[in-house]
Order: sequence, then structure tokens, then C-alpha cells
Amino acid sequence: GLDNELNETDEKATMQITLVSNEKHRFKLPIKHATISNVIKVAFEEDDTSHREITFDCPSKTLERIVAYMKKCEGEETIKIDSPLKIHENSGKELKEIWVKICGPGHGWHADFMWNIAKNRIELAKLTKAADQYEIKGLLLLCVSIYATFLKFCPLDDIDRILDPKITDGNLLPHREDLKDTDLREEEYDQPKKSNDDEKRKV
Repeated sequence: GLDNELNETDEKATMQITLVSNEKHRFKLPIKHATISNVIKVAFEEDDTSHREITFDCPSKTLERIVAYMKKCEGEETIKIDSPLKIHENSGKELKEIWVKICGPGHGWHADFMWNIAKNRIELAKLTKAADQYEIKGLLLLCVSIYATFLKFCPLDDIDRILDPKITDGNLLPHREDLKDTDLREEEYDQPKKSNDDEKRKV
């Protein structure tokens, strides 16, 4: 009867799930928090007894961040980011200030969380891949939006290096030599080619 339904609801509310990384590190959290991942939600709905442990195909550091995000959301994702991205009034000119405004009021934790991860471009890529693979909608929105923020609001001169995978601390590196070489090759390609007749005249 009703008592049994209430007991079942209470039991599900306190159920724990363990998420395991590629390196076999384990992270335990309430299932109600983890089900913001649609992959976990579907697996749990199909069989709530055998899916108490799920292996994520990602490094431990990435999974640790996913778990932190899940715990913060407590089973409900509230982040909403308008598209297209716009510079709001009083946003300032610094990318960090613009990003905080894009995340919106009440989402300071989300803004700082993503900004600190995105300082390392490889770590941001890993998180983006995992958020997409495990269908964590709000987290994926944050990942994609910070990429878009970098590209849309950085100075034009920095567009070719803002997403350089060698960036590990948020500081842009000097213009990449490989891109300079590419530009030179393109300039050479654009030059009119000399005909065989021209070469013969030289001889």
C-alpha cells in the first residue's frame, strides 16, 4: 500500500552509486545526483539493482570533476545560457568577466568551476567529451559555451591561439610556429607559378 510506496521512495532517495574511472578510482554519490546523466538514468530505470557501479570511459581527474558537478546540482540542472552569446552591460572587457555574465546571476559556482578547468585546454576537451558521451546536458552546455566565449570575445589577433592545446594555465602562448609556417606555405602557393618557358629563358 501507501506505506510500501513511501518506503520504496525513501530507499531510492538514499541509494548510492559508484562511478569508476579508467584508472579504477571510485567515486560514490547518491543515485539521485548521478541521474542528471541520461546514460545513468536510463541504465538505472532498466535495472536498479545491477547498475550500482558504472565505469566511465574517462580519466580519474575528469570523473572527479563530473562527480563534483553532479553533487552541486543535486539531481537538477538549473544552468541556462542564451544563444547567441552576447556581451551584457557592465560585463567588462576581460574574458573572465564576460564569462561570469554569460553564466548569469546565481551561477557563480558554475562560472568559476568551468573557468578553472578551461585554463587547461586539454582538460576542457576531456570534460567536454565525457559530458557528451554520458549525456550530462547542463555540463555539456557549459563546455560548449566556454569554447564559444573564447572564440567570440577574444581579440582578433588571438583567434588562432586561444584554443591552443598546449595552454595549461590560461595564459596564451606565443603565436604558434607551425601556424606561421602554414601561412608562409599558403603565401607561396598563392604566388603565380613560373612557366617552363620562363625557366628556359633563364638558361
